[in-house]
Amino acid sequence: MESEIIAERPYYLDGQPSLPVIQFQLLRPHLPKNGYPTCHYRLVIAGKETEQNEISSVDTIGCIALCLAVAGSSIAGLNESVYSNKLRWQGWSGGTDIGLPTIEDSPLTKELYMEALRWSSAHQFPSEDAPKG
Repeated sequence: MESEIIAERPYYLDGQPSLPVIQFQLLRPHLPKNGYPTCHYRLVIAGKETEQNEISSVDTIGCIALCLAVAGSSIAGLNESVYSNKLRWQGWSGGTDIGLPTIEDSPLTKELYMEALRWSSAHQFPSEDAPKG
């Protein structure tokens, strides 16, 4: 059974507002029989579903909020790496605004993200290409 889309947002390239390059779709949360609520989102890129992800949390509000941050991080990454920061949406306010929280700035995940960066920095391993000796 196809899940119901409860919200969506098209993203366009700067100067091409009639042709969405990414369609973000948030699907209705559901509660599995033995678990926490889950949310799904889809990214339809160039007309093809290229990413679908499932996020769980303690309740449906947390699930939706976390899902938006994960999807936002994915879209922000695409905006930077693929689209040269030229993605736009109807409420675009300038710069790299994608209109969604990201893992780096969401109140739900910001502290955990910073802790992961600290841990990663403290546990850097030498590169295999680095000279030995």
